[in-house]
Amino acid sequence: MFWHLTPREIWFIFSGVAAMREREHNDRAWLAWHTAFLSSYAPKKHKEFWKLKTLLWKSAAPSPEQSRKPSWKQSFSAFSAWAKGKKS
Repeated sequence: MFWHLTPREIWFIFSGVAAMREREHNDRAWLAWHTAFLSSYAPKKHKEFWKLKTLLWKSAAPSPEQSRKPSWKQSFSAFSAWAKGKKS
């Protein structure tokens, strides 16, 4: 099945899996943070406790400016470079 997919379809699959992994990690980090904060592991002063933002992964989604579709020349050159590396 892999060889029947275009590079764009493969990119969509990989980006979907990456978003799923990021969401799963953030869900688990949120749960662990709240469990620790509400349990006996929390410090006496809540300001000393880790910030939730430090545990969460930042979204790797490109900004609207970066999400513009690359030209066919850029895509072709990137794919050609990849193909040359696979022959070696």
